[in-house]
Amino acid sequence: MSPLVVEEILSIRDQPPEGLRRVPGSEAIHYYLQRSSLLQLFQLPVPSPKTIYRILKANDRIITPSGKPPHQPQERPAPMTRWQIDFQERPHQGISCGNRPPLVAFPRLAPLPALPATVDPDSWLDSLDGEHLERKVDRSGMVSVDLKRYYVSPQLTGKPSRLMIGCISSVLCRRKCAAPEEDSRDDIITFAS
Repeated sequence: MSPLVVEEILSIRDQPPEGLRRVPGSEAIHYYLQRSSLLQLFQLPVPSPKTIYRILKANDRIITPSGKPPHQPQERPAPMTRWQIDFQERPHQGISCGNRPPLVAFPRLAPLPALPATVDPDSWLDSLDGEHLERKVDRSGMVSVDLKRYYVSPQLTGKPSRLMIGCISSVLCRRKCAAPEEDSRDDIITFAS
């Protein structure tokens, strides 16, 4: 490497050109060397940023730490003596607590009921048992209930049908819309739950 190139690299590092307000690294120095009139005058090759980094390191312009400082173990404090994050003591921003900790705002809360030993996943259906719906039969003879389609009869196309949900027996009953003198028995449409 030409001493002139090394001197130019170090001068750019020590006195950044064009009002550069930081210490230039190898990439920035490479940029300025390509525009250097001194290197163009003597037709000297511009070194790569990696070579510029090695030159800066060899001339003590880049200081690397001499290894990690030795680890010094610290004695652990006893539990709950130093830092303690307890959200029961932290003021709560909610309206109900009035910017007080929850245990201060509500010192005695009612105990929660015990969980049942077994849980019936279909127990929510009990509230729908016996529910009556009215649906219009489409041209394929089907009715839609809660995004599901159930076959009734293509002969009832366009006619309203009264439906009753039987959740306990897993059936959907269609009550015929009959005149008072006719038999108004139920047709049972089974559905899978």
